[in-house]
Amino acid sequence: MLRLLVALTAVVALLSVPIADGRVADHNPVEVTDPTGDSNGAPDITGVTVANDLSGNTLFVVEVANRTGFARDDDLLIYIDTDRSAATGLPERGGGVDYLLRVDATTSQITLGRWNGTGFEGAPGATLRGAFVNGYVAQVHNSELAATTAFGFFVRTRLQGSAGARFDVAPTDTYHQYALAPPHIDAIRPRFSPAAPRAGSTFRVNSVQLAFETGETATAAAFTCRATLAGRRIRGTGRGGCSFKLPKSAKGKRFVLTMTAAATRGRAETFRPYAFRVR
Repeated sequence: MLRLLVALTAVVALLSVPIADGRVADHNPVEVTDPTGDSNGAPDITGVTVANDLSGNTLFVVEVANRTGFARDDDLLIYIDTDRSAATGLPERGGGVDYLLRVDATTSQITLGRWNGTGFEGAPGATLRGAFVNGYVAQVHNSELAATTAFGFFVRTRLQGSAGARFDVAPTDTYHQYALAPPHIDAIRPRFSPAAPRAGSTFRVNSVQLAFETGETATAAAFTCRATLAGRRIRGTGRGGCSFKLPKSAKGKRFVLTMTAAATRGRAETFRPYAFRVR
């Protein structure tokens, strides 16, 4: 399933508006498996994977065994309990469905419905994306799911207009739980002023760009610094303690800077030291 997530980059926009920079949410995947041969001709679910990214997009990938593309009369329904409360939403499986994400293969449309107390009404869906790549793909931004940070879900496929029970569902009889999590920071790209420390002047970190495992980049919400000069701790001032006044006697000495940085969401991480020879 993870290989499938990576392969979606170029095709996730086939059903609607392209993703702005061609990426998909592929971090923090959680997978649900389902047996084959139990769909009675409807799309036969073999697995469901949910993942997210730093930007707040959530991706659903529903693999099916008996389809190679969108087929007329096929329907995919993703039931989402955004507040994980049985007191709200459509009563199902001991919980309450607050949002219904639907991929209609006949019309090639992806829509989002919100429970209004008696039924599902159309909800804003500007961030909806969808495709078929060895299965159904649907992506939506967290802002259109009540800004939830964790939700329960289950998935149903069905053959519209058919007589009898022609559907498949995963998980079979419960909700599966998913919690959004920020991706790990792969690297930092600090902006130094000047580019290297000089004796008798101030060396500072002006800003820090973060590069994430999802391919996303962002400016650090916070960063701090620790430094040594010739092996001895040197005190920093200013934002994050990241400005260092170097004495004239520092010329030729080794200056080592260690940085800790954090995105808007997620814990702070410490990165490998930057080592300089003071000019």
